Amino acid sequence: MHRGNLPVLLLSSNEPLPILLRFREAARELGVCERQIHNLVAQNLLEKVKLGTKTARITRTSVLKLAGQRATDNTPTAAQARTAQP
Repeated sequence: MHRGNLPVLLLSSNEPLPILLRFREAARELGVCERQIHNLVAQNLLEKVKLGTKTARITRTSVLKLAGQRATDNTPTAAQARTAQP
């Protein structure tokens, strides 16, 4: 599904992604665990927005960008690399 020039990821309820996602929502959309979202933020691969002293969200654009990179990237994920080792 596309809206304008940006692809739109859909949540499980078939609703377009909000502008800011909780860490759990970003993890679900990217197919990784929540801890990996924290790692991706630390590597500056996902953009985090602070909403107060304890609240943070991930931007939709950074999730879409990373999802696009992962779709065109042929390198194995960490999980695939672990299972491929003898």
